[in-house]
Amino acid sequence: MGEYFLQMVWQKLWFDFRELKTTKGESLQILFPGYLNLNQGPDFLEARIRINHQIITGPVEIHLKGDDWFKHQHHEDPGYSGVVLHVVSERGQMQAITQNGKLIPEIEIGELISENARQKYDQLSRSISDLPCDGQLHLIPDSLREEWLGQVWQERLHHKVEKWERLLNQFEGDLHRVWLIQLGPLMGGPVNGPLFCHLLESIPWRVMPKLRDNPDHLEALLLGMGGFLYRTKERGYIAELQSQWMFLKYKYNLKELTSPNWKYLRMRPIAFPEVRISLTAALWKVFQGPPSESHESLLFTSTLQASSYWATHSRMGVICKPRPIPTVGENLRRLLWMNVWLPGILLRRKMAGKKSFSEFPNLKLPPEENRITRRFQQAGMIANTAAEAQALIGLYKEYCSGHRCLNCAFGQWIIAPFDSIPEKK
Repeated sequence: MGEYFLQMVWQKLWFDFRELKTTKGESLQILFPGYLNLNQGPDFLEARIRINHQIITGPVEIHLKGDDWFKHQHHEDPGYSGVVLHVVSERGQMQAITQNGKLIPEIEIGELISENARQKYDQLSRSISDLPCDGQLHLIPDSLREEWLGQVWQERLHHKVEKWERLLNQFEGDLHRVWLIQLGPLMGGPVNGPLFCHLLESIPWRVMPKLRDNPDHLEALLLGMGGFLYRTKERGYIAELQSQWMFLKYKYNLKELTSPNWKYLRMRPIAFPEVRISLTAALWKVFQGPPSESHESLLFTSTLQASSYWATHSRMGVICKPRPIPTVGENLRRLLWMNVWLPGILLRRKMAGKKSFSEFPNLKLPPEENRITRRFQQAGMIANTAAEAQALIGLYKEYCSGHRCLNCAFGQWIIAPFDSIPEKK
């Protein structure tokens, strides 16, 4: 049992709090356990307790052992002088005191903790599964499922907007460039995503105005910097790209990426990096800048296709059987909407001082399918919308992977004891 579990035991009252006594024999009643303090200082703030007949309000400190108060040197810290109660699993040799020597009331709750809750916490914390609650997710009530996934989705969306803000500061407020960089992970895909991002981030900021005025140059710039244009001596389309690249290269003193290691193995030709670069250029030609609310429907209605060259070539200079011109498919459009368009729109709203978010119909889009959503489906939790799929991805990455079950509403519900502990009055 760790200290954080003991904090949760106190916060959720997962112990028998009937007829509590302090270590000095005084009767104690919990009126409110307080708010968990996420900053420096005592563990809980604004708790309300009744000792004998006196109601006291103030901070509460939690320790596994009573002597931890002195081990952590709280008796010398003025920030703990206002503590009104010391909660421990096991009492120590000395009772906690403040900096000025005042004794702090103390209760020992180790033997009062619900055995039911303790066992279920141990089961989750010791699980070797990537989903510690695998086998129990299907038991989660619908109301809790909806509420918690909604909160996790908001957290994930907030992190995405924060990433836009960091990039905006890094690139001197150039929203056009930030938008282009945010396309990298999705357009590059799981295999080439990191290198694709590096390629987009390598574009010098002074080149961006040229790209806005001549959107066709983006394809030549990316293929040139990615090291693709020196491989062939074709005429027509390729020769034109090479001419544009040489112009940009010498004008802005650009260089190809050093030994780029583009991947092709076990990939469909539509996912090859050259094709994805051409599709990125197609997005740039249509939108030519960061998403706005008018782009919400445009993303799903525009014809977004690669250059016609890719109807007869699988790679640069490699001829293939004629096929339809590669396009940005429906699944990729949904991913772009959830991961790029929506965060970009919300950032623009934030910059304009708009605090409230209106409803976005596209949040009801069909969910994406990937390794994480399939894993939750196996465990009994199916995403019904694109927003729920994003929430499950956030849940997996931020909570499940780190075994943060005590921070997760699903984990708390599973751990919560069902034995005969009375409800707080």
